[in-house]
Amino acid sequence: MLKFKLYTFAILFSIITSKSYAQFFEIYQAVDVEKYQGKNFILEGKIFYVDDITNSSWAVLGARSINADGKQLKQTFYNDNASDYFKKNEWSAYELSGKIEKGAKYLATSIAISGNDSYYLDDFKLFIKDGKNKIEIPLKNGDFETNTILNWQS
Repeated sequence: MLKFKLYTFAILFSIITSKSYAQFFEIYQAVDVEKYQGKNFILEGKIFYVDDITNSSWAVLGARSINADGKQLKQTFYNDNASDYFKKNEWSAYELSGKIEKGAKYLATSIAISGNDSYYLDDFKLFIKDGKNKIEIPLKNGDFETNTILNWQS
């Protein structure tokens, strides 16, 4: 009987709380950056919020360095300040700057989304800083103009 009560409680708890927590979803694209190890990068992108930004519904850029074995070198970092970029009823231009880790074969550029609202994405670009120059590293379907996001993974 105790097992039944615990099982019932667990089911009810999961049903009740399932709507109170926002979803977190991330899509990414890994780009070969082996020859740029130790250099700084800039990831740019535009996000249009169909609904207003809230504490439980937002979108940010992210990046992580990955070695040749496919292992993440350090924790993923994000724009923690989504509201700083948000423009109501306009495309919001986001930028994330960081450094490509030594030993990185790939840089996984990403968009992290929290909540159940809708967003549009556009003009995602990756740049490597080389002295005073910025070298653009092409992202496949970075303009999100094709009918698929196959080049982006989840």
